[in-house]
Amino acid sequence: MPYADRFHRGEAARRWAVSGLSCAILAVLSAARSRAEAPSPRDVLATATARWDMASGASASKPAPALELRGAVELGETLAGEDREASIRHGGDGRIATFRGGYLVAAGDNAAFPRIDGKFMTLCIRLRDPSGKWDAPVLGRLAPDEADTDLLRGDDARGLALGERERARLKEGRALTYTWRTAPGRDHVREGIYQTTEKFRLDLPTYREGVLRISAPFDLAGPRDWHDVIVRFRDANLELFVDGVLVDEEWPHGSLRDLKGPLLVGAAKKGGTLVSGFQGQVDHVALWDRALTDAEVTALSGGAAAVAARDREILGPEQETVQYWRPRGYNAYVGDCMPFFHDGTFHFYYLFDRRHHNSKWMMGAHQFGHASTRDLVHWDLHPLALPITEQVEPSLGTGLCVFHDGTYHMYYIPHYRRGYFRDSPFQGDDVRVATSKDGIHFAKRPGPAVPFEYPTGGDVNPNVFPASDPSRYFLTVGGKFFASSNLLDWKPTAELTTREIPDWSCATEFEWNGWHYYTAWQDVRKTRGPVEKPGWQNARNLGDHLFCPQVAPFTGNRRLLVGFVDDGAYGSDAVIRELVQLPDGDLGTRWVEEMIPAAGAPVPCRVEGYPGKDDRSDSTGIVKDRAAKLSALPRNVRLSATMRPDAGVRSYGLVVRSAGGRDNGMEIRFVPAEGLVRFEPLGVTIPKPMLRDGHRERGGLEDLARGMKLELLLKDDLLDVCVDGRRTFIVRVPPRGETIHVFSEGGSLAVNDLTVRPLSGR
Repeated sequence: MPYADRFHRGEAARRWAVSGLSCAILAVLSAARSRAEAPSPRDVLATATARWDMASGASASKPAPALELRGAVELGETLAGEDREASIRHGGDGRIATFRGGYLVAAGDNAAFPRIDGKFMTLCIRLRDPSGKWDAPVLGRLAPDEADTDLLRGDDARGLALGERERARLKEGRALTYTWRTAPGRDHVREGIYQTTEKFRLDLPTYREGVLRISAPFDLAGPRDWHDVIVRFRDANLELFVDGVLVDEEWPHGSLRDLKGPLLVGAAKKGGTLVSGFQGQVDHVALWDRALTDAEVTALSGGAAAVAARDREILGPEQETVQYWRPRGYNAYVGDCMPFFHDGTFHFYYLFDRRHHNSKWMMGAHQFGHASTRDLVHWDLHPLALPITEQVEPSLGTGLCVFHDGTYHMYYIPHYRRGYFRDSPFQGDDVRVATSKDGIHFAKRPGPAVPFEYPTGGDVNPNVFPASDPSRYFLTVGGKFFASSNLLDWKPTAELTTREIPDWSCATEFEWNGWHYYTAWQDVRKTRGPVEKPGWQNARNLGDHLFCPQVAPFTGNRRLLVGFVDDGAYGSDAVIRELVQLPDGDLGTRWVEEMIPAAGAPVPCRVEGYPGKDDRSDSTGIVKDRAAKLSALPRNVRLSATMRPDAGVRSYGLVVRSAGGRDNGMEIRFVPAEGLVRFEPLGVTIPKPMLRDGHRERGGLEDLARGMKLELLLKDDLLDVCVDGRRTFIVRVPPRGETIHVFSEGGSLAVNDLTVRPLSGR
């Protein structure tokens, strides 16, 4: 099925039941309307507070002074052919400045230079570096009282919080970085910060200096191409666009430090010394004392069609499903997951994360992302359900959604204690609620829903669930309990205690076939009685190595667990599991059938021995005490096999992503006597080198001596394993080769029904 029919984005996430002819008519009318409404780039540039062309360096706006030459810069070079046409389409005049180590300065009467400060600003520059080096300042200021005045500079992309897939695309490793400055961090926080657990933030150099940085890895955008670079600051949000594509963003606090002149093009101060050296070309530079609209950003970047094409080139193709998914962007990830089910629709709410929790001076700056489905196959990707809308919001912390009386209620905590901002009217981690009629567009209600002071200032998450009386609800947070009949007015209650309902973060309470469950991370409690009564008992640990998972129902009396992959840092790829209910009420996990990646026909494959060594197998697939291998395999595969060890086998398993020998790759080792599986990288280091679940009562792997049906998926840098349809594990794998080894220690291992199929699609 075409991708466009399966995974929609933003406000376009609507399906229309119209004929093909009607669709064509609507498309023509929509395109005509868009052209009529779209501003021209020249019109947008004409509204700039300060603007310079590169024909003579003249200012196209008053009172901005003209640009003066310093060193090797040639003004007025005339472009030809497609470069000239592109310049004009993007608002230029086909004439540029060529920099050969020199720079330009907009000096003149500094007092008359337009003052750009406050909480709204846009900067635009069209430029290229034909060498692709991006190793010098591009824009800066000549402020005499500041040691560092760079605005835009070439940078090293390898220091950015890149995802593994984006890092693999790096060749020259260069980036363009914008530096945003406000007052020093000490000026933002209330007195008493030194007595709190958040005082470490004042030790961050960027926080002390009032600096945030956003970057574009130019290997992803085309290091030698012409680019429209736009920086937009609009109160709570700072964004970096390259060719109209949102590449990076931050969430500032404070006002912009003055952008008054002198403005430098091709230079900046570093450590008090003026530094130049840019070897590139500039078409035009412009500044606004307002935030441009999305339509204006698109106009300056070549129009909607050009931006759509660049979006795919820079960010890569969209994925067809949210399994193993994260938001598009070189530093964007899925954080805590908050699934919710209502009226046949499964809602996947999650914390949208950039920089692995390091945004906004390590406060997180998380927002609630949202995707939904009715069949786990076709997904709609929606706008942010809960964005950061005020500078005083450090991060919107994990909560959950509840539907009551025709309204969706989304609970969250703004984590004010991470900022202690002077201008914040709230300092505690109060529980907040936002409401919605469609589950997509939420409005934050003013003030706390549950005033709550958490003495340590740690991460606290509200959990809301129904009481035995269906007209009442309980809310637990930080070891305290509240009750409500309308989900808006909460009162303390003594009906629950932490002995029955522990003080767990990212918790879920749900009912399934007469059992009540209370889960958090891997921990599970269960009871057959009412939630308010004693009788809760510990259940088997869920395992799986997923971070911050929560549970929600799905059509057909199913229960789905959603979390993100543990790979050594906060935020990663989303993973959805189907829960399995065992006879004693304990829970297991298995793959979600509808979300298993599509695979092609089986490839010829058999277990092979190593010629001339004891490591061998016979024609029936018996691995003889040591190892055998599967070679010449596709990189991304789905493998299934039945594995039966002889009595006395100490351990058995596989090594995947091997570059040939059994001593490199990721080892999956099953140990029957201990009822555990162990994952260990061989010959390479990964963030968490060993992932282990060795407790029999929690592991659900007590029958390893009898063998198992093993299924595994190798997809890029992920290894996903399912054992007997009742226990799953997922880990990162080192990017080595495609050989798979099968091994047995202490006896023989029968490998039957072996099937290997290449994965297809994205």
